[in-house]
Amino acid sequence: MSLIATGCSQSVEDTENYSGVIGEAKALGYEYRVTKEREQFNWMIGYKGKVTMIEETSGNKEGLERFMLNVNRSQTALGTLLISLFYLVIVVITTLIILKKNRKMLKNSAPVITLLAGIAIYVAIEASTDLMGALQEAKYFYTLISK
Repeated sequence: MSLIATGCSQSVEDTENYSGVIGEAKALGYEYRVTKEREQFNWMIGYKGKVTMIEETSGNKEGLERFMLNVNRSQTALGTLLISLFYLVIVVITTLIILKKNRKMLKNSAPVITLLAGIAIYVAIEASTDLMGALQEAKYFYTLISK
């Protein structure tokens, strides 16, 4: 057991000399990839296929990190929006099936259906607002950094 554990652990020296891709993401046209070569971080940022390579410095570090966070935030908000809309479609389809089979049952379950649809709409609106804000901030930092 201890042989396996020691084979998987890395010393500080090993992680300092690591070279390779640290992280990458894409969301609605925006993209980034962070690579580390020895002590230097290199960024590839892009929008709709226009790619810019940037070497991280103390002057652009915060902007690059904010761009990365907003691309990640956009990705998460888009996923949440799609899931909530899919959930709303399921509620609507279920309501139509109940309506077709038994109208009396629909009257009894109307408050529950309304609550479920309301939750889905609320989450979708919140996610779309977050998505719009993240995309606006990603655009701001992209134009700021890529100049």
